[in-house]
Amino acid sequence: MINPASGPGSTILPDSNWIREITKLNSYKNVHPIGYLTISYGKRPLDAVTEDISHYAQWASGDPGLIIQGIFVDEVPNIADEHNVDLVQSVEQATKKALESSNIGEISFA
Repeated sequence: MINPASGPGSTILPDSNWIREITKLNSYKNVHPIGYLTISYGKRPLDAVTEDISHYAQWASGDPGLIIQGIFVDEVPNIADEHNVDLVQSVEQATKKALESSNIGEISFA
């Protein structure tokens, strides 16, 4: 799991240490790096979550060695009220949209 700063970090690309190591990981056929992000049990703003998804999707645009092959969504709410259901569905839709425009492979919720 790739997690530079409780997600992809505040800049479009990770720092040079992360770039070096993600590129190294992607050189192995049996390793599938996935990005980490949290939705803080429904408390994190959707804009912040979609920005993280966008950052992960953009990593490979400058360097194919930075492809993230999935996204793991942590701290999913355990109460299915209207807000939480809408949030999770929106995160799923944003990730699917990012999948269409990048090489991210899958999304997992936990």
